Amino acid sequence: MVKQSIRFFTYSWIISAALLAMIGWSSSASAGVAIPVVWDEFAVTEGNLARSTVNLLNVSGPGLEIVDLSGPDFAAAPLSSNTVVVEYDVLSDWTATFDPPVENLLLYIIFWRGIAGGPDPVTYQFDQSFTVLSGLGGTTVSNGNTLLSIPGSFFANGILQFSGPVSSLSVLTNGNNNSSQVLTFGVFSSDIPPTNIPTLSEWGLMAMAAVLGIAGFMAVRRRKVTA
Repeated sequence: MVKQSIRFFTYSWIISAALLAMIGWSSSASAGVAIPVVWDEFAVTEGNLARSTVNLLNVSGPGLEIVDLSGPDFAAAPLSSNTVVVEYDVLSDWTATFDPPVENLLLYIIFWRGIAGGPDPVTYQFDQSFTVLSGLGGTTVSNGNTLLSIPGSFFANGILQFSGPVSSLSVLTNGNNNSSQVLTFGVFSSDIPPTNIPTLSEWGLMAMAAVLGIAGFMAVRRRKVTA
């Protein structure tokens, strides 16, 4: 009987550990999910990115649109299929400011020209280096990973990542057409201090783990007393 109680004690703690591991896995599974800018519907070029205030300056013809950022070009950090983004004229040499600065800033490029942008290729010279996170097939990156060139035969979609911390990001383009294109910004949720508040299902798993552990412990105590 003592051996049985020891086995029960051991199995209960193994099950408890497995349940707690499941809780940890379910909590960490959301790490790395991207958070988008929430643009102001009236100011249009102002918004909030996590705890940072965003201002998009020197854009021509700005407006808000809803686009799908869940496809393969955005697979590294997908957003909603109904993401609100800023539409503006391709000829804009814009600057975005972030207060406080943002770590690992994501720039979502949507329908960047390419087509009807003016020169071939249309170039976008950033004031700091970036990494292509996903998408942007057929484009060329040069000049120390600061220059993006898009051939005149297609639109470009994808994500650029700036390691930062970024307080200001500027781009100069040779595009000279007032045709529209789209952008928005994002940041990985792993860059935001987590709240770590368990869900209702996680509370249930923790309670079950605790009950099994206590039951195993009490069983061993009873066996020791009767022995």
